[in-house]
Amino acid sequence: MNTKPKASVAIGATALILADLTSGYLLATDLFAPHTTPGSLGMILLLASTAATVLAGLKTNTALVPAGLAAAGLGFLVVGLVYGNTVSLVAGLCLSVFGSTSAVLLWRATAPHRRAANSSAPRARATRLCEPAQLDTQLLGLLETTTSRYSLGDLHALSPLCCETRYDNARIAPAPWQTVLGACVLAGGVVILLDVHASGDRYAVVGRLSQTTLSGPHGQESGDLCLRIHSTWFGHAEAASREFGVDEGQAMQTFVTAFHERLTSARHAL
Repeated sequence: MNTKPKASVAIGATALILADLTSGYLLATDLFAPHTTPGSLGMILLLASTAATVLAGLKTNTALVPAGLAAAGLGFLVVGLVYGNTVSLVAGLCLSVFGSTSAVLLWRATAPHRRAANSSAPRARATRLCEPAQLDTQLLGLLETTTSRYSLGDLHALSPLCCETRYDNARIAPAPWQTVLGACVLAGGVVILLDVHASGDRYAVVGRLSQTTLSGPHGQESGDLCLRIHSTWFGHAEAASREFGVDEGQAMQTFVTAFHERLTSARHAL
């Protein structure tokens, strides 16, 4: 993942906050420090840094504006403490409290917009229907190990329904915990979920179709679609939901329809 834009924004925001702090200190020194002649340097710097902060806040996050105000208030506060000036101290305290509180409130208020922006490039996946033998070699090896571990027999003779999904977005590198390869196999009254994470870790769970429910796809808002499969997985005392990432294609729709049909058949067979 390319972190350079985020790093440059953070560096720029830090520089602006420091500029606000410095200009606030200089202005307070001009106004309240003893043995100094009031000048215009502090006012000019404060106006310049405030204008830059406002422009940057409009382009990045509006919380930067009150954060700059709080930084300028800290400059007043320092002058008040150093020179024992009550007016500067009170002004700095008020500006700092008001600015920091406003920054926190604005940061929270804009959280949904930041999440939407971060998800504007979906973590795309490519989904396909296939025979179990046609799975990616990593998934196939995991399936064979799982089949042997739970004595599931020959899945190929049980009219399996198999769906494979893979991470397919070259612009955004997956996090280590993200699934880069996954498969869902339905055969012989069981559902098998296989996951290969970007870290190389591999996971497999098995549940009975008669104890399974399917919902979704979920995540249309973010573009990160997934199915939620709820079952009592072998070796687990309590039922739990697992996510199976998919795309929006015809293969996913066909798989969901066939999955629901098999769930209905499994319940009627009880």
